[in-house]
Amino acid sequence: MKENTYSLNSIELTTHAHATEDLEKVKRALLYLLPEHLRSKQKLKVNKVKGHWNNPIFLIRAKCSKADDAMQIIKYVTNSLNDEDKYVIREGLDKRIDKSHLYLRFDKQAAFNDRFKIKDEDDVIRLKVTFEMYPSSTREKVKSICEKLLME
Repeated sequence: MKENTYSLNSIELTTHAHATEDLEKVKRALLYLLPEHLRSKQKLKVNKVKGHWNNPIFLIRAKCSKADDAMQIIKYVTNSLNDEDKYVIREGLDKRIDKSHLYLRFDKQAAFNDRFKIKDEDDVIRLKVTFEMYPSSTREKVKSICEKLLME
């Protein structure tokens, strides 16, 4: 019987910049969640939308679909987290997993100040990790992989 193996399929970072925020600073905060050598390679997609009061909001997105780069990002993120944030993630892992995805939220203001901080509220940078599972994807398998990544 073939054992399940995995690879990282992609990593996607998303956030938004309100009219009261400096778009360039918000982009820099998002890019902070990437290893330095990958920041200049990343092409950000920015879409302008209107908010509830017709105020401009910019949706900012970065996606990495190369497995090697995705693994470097995961290692960079997990190595940059403090023990308290790793504990928060491990304790709430069930809420952060959906099929073959892991979802993390980082404090946008902390990233702007060159710090990693898990924040499960609004005004965050969302990180979505997609695992490619073989032969089948199970929630428990994804959870096990995430626990191992957090221990490295």
